[in-house]
Amino acid sequence: MRRKSLVNLGKTLDKKLPAQTILAIIYLAILFNACSPARVTPVPTLPPAPTVITTQPSPTLLPSLTPTMAKTATPTPTITPTFTPTPMMDFSKAKVIAAGSLPNWQCLIDIQLPEKIVGEYYAMVEKNKVYTCIVLPNQPNRLYCSGPLAGIDKIVNLQLFQKGLDYPVFEAAVRMPPLP
Repeated sequence: MRRKSLVNLGKTLDKKLPAQTILAIIYLAILFNACSPARVTPVPTLPPAPTVITTQPSPTLLPSLTPTMAKTATPTPTITPTFTPTPMMDFSKAKVIAAGSLPNWQCLIDIQLPEKIVGEYYAMVEKNKVYTCIVLPNQPNRLYCSGPLAGIDKIVNLQLFQKGLDYPVFEAAVRMPPLP
């Protein structure tokens, strides 16, 4: 009976609805079906299989006969003496006699020793001003050092070096002269 009623319903629909309306309904059904998200059924995945790590023992090396080199005499290093300059003079009794100004902002410092001065010297004033030092033939126990003026009427540090040595042989505090 049910089948008969569905057939009758189809016949009545054909009579009541025109073909264009049926096509429009089918078109809308397809359109709504296309716009809805696709239903994807997940495919079950298998859990990862456990990894089996096998270690193989490394081969044991056996001792073998290998030729060895014969011992030969090795040369022994010899120590060659190096020249270390030593101060030629004892400056423990040296003293600054005078400091005066020279033209062009230069200064003269006079250092006196009780004995004749031997060797070549230079002075460093305030760690950045190099002074040239000379011994005059008529005054062999005096060292005259000249260089740029390190200040006006102030006390500065003087270091005297023997050429070839990297440490001072004499140090003193010297008052720079006032302007004339």
